[in-house]
Order: sequence, then structure tokens, then C-alpha cells
Amino acid sequence: MLFKLFRQESQTCPAVKKAGDFINTKSHNQKKYISLMLVPSYTGGKTRSLHIPRTVFQGLVLCVFIISALIFGFYLRGVHFERISQNLGYTLGETIEAFDEFQQIAELTHNDLTIATFGMYEQLTTGQAQAQLELERQTRRHESDLYDVQAHVDEMERQIRLIADARVEVLSTLETRAAKIPPIAAVISQLEASQEYLAEYLSLQIPEAVITPQIGLMGVGTYVPLSEAELSARLEVLIVELDIQRQLFENIDSYRRQIDNYLRNFPTLMPVDNGRITSWFGNRSDPINGSRAFHFGVDIPAPMGTPIRAAGGGTVIFEGWRSGFGNVVFIDHGGGLVTRYAHNTRNAVVEGQRVERGDIIAYVGSTGRSISPHLHYEVLQNGRQVNPVPFITENY
Repeated sequence: MLFKLFRQESQTCPAVKKAGDFINTKSHNQKKYISLMLVPSYTGGKTRSLHIPRTVFQGLVLCVFIISALIFGFYLRGVHFERISQNLGYTLGETIEAFDEFQQIAELTHNDLTIATFGMYEQLTTGQAQAQLELERQTRRHESDLYDVQAHVDEMERQIRLIADARVEVLSTLETRAAKIPPIAAVISQLEASQEYLAEYLSLQIPEAVITPQIGLMGVGTYVPLSEAELSARLEVLIVELDIQRQLFENIDSYRRQIDNYLRNFPTLMPVDNGRITSWFGNRSDPINGSRAFHFGVDIPAPMGTPIRAAGGGTVIFEGWRSGFGNVVFIDHGGGLVTRYAHNTRNAVVEGQRVERGDIIAYVGSTGRSISPHLHYEVLQNGRQVNPVPFITENY
């Protein structure tokens, strides 16, 4: 069909046209056109020609090119953002695993949470975060050290209380012994006066410090910790108090050395457990011949074989048989004091042996000048027999 139309046109139009034929002489501006022939796809349709100015055509082509370039650019940018989104998605997934509690927020605010997560990570890895962690670690260590110091101070205070109680107990014991051992009564009085004066003098050396007491919480033994300054002040006071207790004990020890021989050796013990005196020191009727005679000791009856104890510490100076006494034991207690234990069924010590108060030295018998099992007990002071009764002040 195009061939027929071309043939018809070629027959009606001359083969050669002048350049002026294509120019619209009526137009003031010589415009150039681009002709487009529209040919219908069905038979019998009419062929049309479309004349488009060249500048319009070029503008259309340029627009198409720009639009294509923009589309391509948006495509590339979309690919780029898709890659970034994938990378952010991987990182967000790791963050979600570590922060499960923020999972719902992360799903709703994907981009915001990603930025916040990166910000937190960067902050934690900076030197400031490390310094903060180090400071917290040192603070915890310091608090632990303070608790250890407080525990040490509490234990020190407890020990000082025990020492003070022990000192009071020693003084009380010495007072009790003084009542039973007359020779040391004056020394004990001097010791008490010295202790009172020394305690008052040394108390003036305690530094002035306000110590915050421990406060129990709800009765479960939890205490309010003291501050570092309070611990330091409290420790300073306790050191002085400990030194005071040491000096007081040294003072007691100096006096104890003076009375130690009496404390260890003075014969104050009843020689037979729960013994009862039936024959006293002094004039009496002789149990064998009935005549009047002086009795230089006391008689303590007891069943045969009852243990006889040393009335005080000392050294055995004689053990054996002596006329009238039968089996007898002599003990030297020092300070001119000697005790005798006679009529024993047998002796349990040897000469030269050191015995302490309450040690078993023999057993009750009826040997020598005796008519029944009993202990004849004597006390000699500077070689002269004295009444044993004032010496017997305690039972074993």
C-alpha cells in the first residue's frame, strides 16, 4: 500500500523540487519540521502525516532521556539503599539478640533503634566509658576494703572487751584469794589502788573522737557501715585502749610476781574431799591412853583408801615411815610453811617431787599411832606447829 501511495505521489509531483517548496513563505520565522507518517495497521485506513517542529522533537527526546536517567538513578539509589538496609538488618539482628526486651520497639522503629544502638556501642567503647567502669571497679574495691577494715575494727573491739573482762576476772580472783591467803591481802590492796590510778591516768590519753555506734536493722544483725573517717577515728581510739589494757595487765603481772608463790603454794585446801574435822588443834584427851595431851594438828576421818590431796603447791621433802606418824608425807610450800599428812595407808609421791594444789599425794589409812582410818594434818610455820584450821579455806 505504501508503494502505491508513493507511486501515485511520484506521478503527480515533479521529481525535483526547489528548496523553496519546503518553506512556508507565509511564516515570518522559518521553522523546521520533522514529518512523521502515520500508517494504519488495517487495510483501507487513511494515511496521515504529522509535522513536529524539530525543537519540540528534540525537547521530547531530551525529556525522555532525562526521565530515563532519573529512573535509572533512582534504580541505582534503590539498589544502594537496599544494600545498606541489608547491612543494617544484619546489625539490627545481632542487637535484638542482645536486647530482647527492646524487640517490639526495634521492629516498630527499625531505623531509630539502629542509630541508637550504634550510638550506645560507640559510647561504651570510648575511653570515657572505660574510665567509668574502672572508677566503679575501684569504688567497689574501696567499699570492700572498708567493710574488711570495719570487720577488723569490730573484732579488735571484741578482743579488747574480752581482755578487759579477763582483767576484771583476774582482779576478782586475786581478791577472793586474798581473803583466803592473809599474807597477800596488803599486796592485793596495793594492786587495786594501782589499777584504779593507772586506768584513770591512761584514760586521759584517749583521743577525743565521736564514734558512730552500729545500728541493727530489723534485728537481723545488719549494721550501718561506718564512713572512712569514722573508722579511722574508731581505730585510733581502739589502739589506745588496747595499749591501756596491756599496761594494766603488765601492772597486774608485776604484782602477781610478788604474790605468785603464795597463790600457787599457800596451803588453803581441805586435804580430804568434803572432809570434816573431829579432833582439833590443842589440848585433848589422848584416844589411846585417855591421858591429857596436846594435839599438834587436826584429825579428819575418812574411809580407808580415800585420796589425800596437797593443800597447796610445793616440794615433797619427806616421804616414808616415821614413829607415831606411820606413813607420812611432808611438803615444803615455801615462805616457812610446811604441811604434814600422817597415818596414810600408802604414799603416792617421792622425795623431791613437785606437787600442785589438789594433787593426790597419799591415801587415808590407820598406820602408826592410830586406832581408826583418818588423816592427821599439821601445818608448821617457821618450824613451829600452828593451828591448821585458819589455813583451810576451800575445798577441792
